[in-house]
Amino acid sequence: MTATDDFLRADGPLHFLNHNILTISLGDSTRETVAADRTRRFRLQDTTVLARGGHFHWYNKKMPVYLLTQDPDGPIDAFLLGFKANDAVGSILSNMSDTPRYMFTVTMNSCSLGFAQPDGAHGCYVSHHNLQNQGNDSGLMEQQDPQFVDGQRPDLSFVHRDAYMRDATDTHNSQYRSTTIGWRDANGIWRFYMQKRKYHGQLLGGTNNNFSFKGVVQVNPAWVPPDV
Repeated sequence: MTATDDFLRADGPLHFLNHNILTISLGDSTRETVAADRTRRFRLQDTTVLARGGHFHWYNKKMPVYLLTQDPDGPIDAFLLGFKANDAVGSILSNMSDTPRYMFTVTMNSCSLGFAQPDGAHGCYVSHHNLQNQGNDSGLMEQQDPQFVDGQRPDLSFVHRDAYMRDATDTHNSQYRSTTIGWRDANGIWRFYMQKRKYHGQLLGGTNNNFSFKGVVQVNPAWVPPDV
């Protein structure tokens, strides 16, 4: 099974996310206020050889490392959720079977994810929130308006940086990142996953890919913070 086949498994990308580090490079095309129903094609690029042994599982086993990039001929079809500094970007993900089953957004390193979907018969509202000029305060980000194109302001659930930026000692770690993706299951429900990684600095040669794998946060529709 290729890495792409593993990622596109019928039961979702969780197996892939638990056995490979996934980094993401989506470019400036994600930086827009409204990104509803925008789709793109993507490809996984094996960058393990560039790691030079720099990528490790938490118990020091090497893991393959893949970079997800846009490619008009790529085998992965997905919705693209934008990003804007000090703002919120909203998108509406379809529940229809003939539309993409995946969603990607830029790497998160203090941002928040918002989402709302009443059931599999409806699409899913999803939003990427940033408020770096006010310390990415979660309460203030929850008041942002993602400007969904249908004019709705749904009651969003939120996943904030504490879900992916706290280390084994339950301390905030500024070197933690999340590759955040969405996947629609067979019942039309959108589920979101945050793959956590720690950044260890550049390797020799200037490659910016020395990471360690820190697990996956599975965000279900009824997600609640772990301290509740």
